[in-house]
Amino acid sequence: MKVKDVMTKEVVTIAPEDTLLEASLKMSQKKISGAPVVNEDNLLLGMLSEADILGSIKTTVKTMQLIYPSLSSLGVSFKENVSEKEAIEAYRDVEKMKVSEIMTKDVFTIDPDEELRNAIKKMVKNKINRLPVIDANGKLVGIITRGDILRGIAEESKNNSSQAG
Repeated sequence: MKVKDVMTKEVVTIAPEDTLLEASLKMSQKKISGAPVVNEDNLLLGMLSEADILGSIKTTVKTMQLIYPSLSSLGVSFKENVSEKEAIEAYRDVEKMKVSEIMTKDVFTIDPDEELRNAIKKMVKNKINRLPVIDANGKLVGIITRGDILRGIAEESKNNSSQAG
């Protein structure tokens, strides 16, 4: 079985100039946890995942506080304070960032004519959930997820069982 036999051809994509807010909304509306980032020519530039977005949210704040009177010889000293920020407040700090600022740029990809077992190996070895499927020109032609693979294997198994019986 080939990658092209089970890949999703209608791919939800994100533009590099989209904001994290726009990308988050698109991903949540489409019920996906990651998407390829492509330019206007459909060339793959990177991947954006929920983990990338959450990783960009800083929920701790470091501030410097003047200590007075100071015990230092300079007469002035500071103490670092670390405090927690609310998740929503922390998200507001990054929601206007561009996707291109945080997307994963080194992306594992696969050819549509590769064997499905190669996609499985690549995903397991690299601990990834999805592989963009690109043609020889680097254009996105599909995406293969763990769910696509399981559906493909189950269909193939079902077809083989019904033919044997």
